[in-house]
Amino acid sequence: GIYNVTDSTPATQLEVYSWLADHFHRPLPSYGPADLQRRRGWTNKRVCNRRLRKTDWQLTYPAYRDAIPTLIEN
Repeated sequence: GIYNVTDSTPATQLEVYSWLADHFHRPLPSYGPADLQRRRGWTNKRVCNRRLRKTDWQLTYPAYRDAIPTLIEN
């Protein structure tokens, strides 16, 4: 079967970028004009991991906020 692999912390791209900027004490990336020809990024779709959670498989990190500091250290 096909599973969406995502943590259980839904976040917009802006929320992730804002968290990364705060974490690394850096400014947010600059905004540019919207590229309406992009296939993704303008729909605000969220990925659901409900099917994955019904299995015994566990993520190493429960959320991206938990993973980033450890990944950077390594």
